[in-house]
Amino acid sequence: MGLLLPSLQVQRDFEELPPEAVPQLRDSLLQLLLRFGKGTPSVRTQLCLAMAALAAHLPAAQWGEGGVLRWLMERFSGQDPAVAMSCMLELLTVLPQEADSRKISCRPERRAAFQAELRAAIPDALNLLTSCLSQTGETVRSQVSESLGCWLKLSGGAGLPAGFASSPLVAAALDGLSVEGTFHAAVDAIVELIWVTVDPHNSIPNPAMTDLAQHLVVKVMALRPRFSVALRKAIAEHEGRDGGGDDVDDEFDDDEETVKGMARLFCEMAEAYIQLVLAATPEVGPCLAPTM
Repeated sequence: MGLLLPSLQVQRDFEELPPEAVPQLRDSLLQLLLRFGKGTPSVRTQLCLAMAALAAHLPAAQWGEGGVLRWLMERFSGQDPAVAMSCMLELLTVLPQEADSRKISCRPERRAAFQAELRAAIPDALNLLTSCLSQTGETVRSQVSESLGCWLKLSGGAGLPAGFASSPLVAAALDGLSVEGTFHAAVDAIVELIWVTVDPHNSIPNPAMTDLAQHLVVKVMALRPRFSVALRKAIAEHEGRDGGGDDVDDEFDDDEETVKGMARLFCEMAEAYIQLVLAATPEVGPCLAPTM
């Protein structure tokens, strides 16, 4: 229960604090983050939730030029790189997730302003995530893809920087489909990538995102052989046959959750690109027809 107190207090009781106590609270949360950044993940998560709740209450101007992201970058600069990386990646995930959180007891106008502040910070957030890709390891790349999906969902396809479709973040998410440790985070990110290429309300394609849509279709549909093998194995098992026998290709060995992830990608892509399929768009329609 003690782990929940910082985030609960900031979420619910912030307006009871005297204004002069806010800077001290902010600095205390930062010091706790630096102290426990490499410790138990649940502790770090609760402290990040508390920092996100504080950002929801405090206008960007009170964080200085550049808002909460710039403030955090400056404070983590010069710290232990491993601690700074783990904390920053979690904060980059939690901030967009909490943009619409009703657990944070702030006034509606402040919540709307917080969402607008975060949307304005999307280019900075994406630059930070891109810089994190310089670190090796599946854990970091999985966290980057998870965070990318959260910022894309917040963006609704608006405010993305020029050239985003060819950014290292998109490449990292797509490459993550071929690595077991990054697969599920990659699926989440790619689902959001799919929806930023169309109007989410009517699936009308965004002309500026045509190249990205085409690239996503090629990469996702390349999963069909893996999915087909999993399907044949499932049928063989249901019929009481050995799924690894001659009847079934043994090249892939995906577990049930991975198969669900592939199915999710096929379904999301078919739903998002229905207009392209119906219009028989040459770059996309024929590739997607088997999913319909």
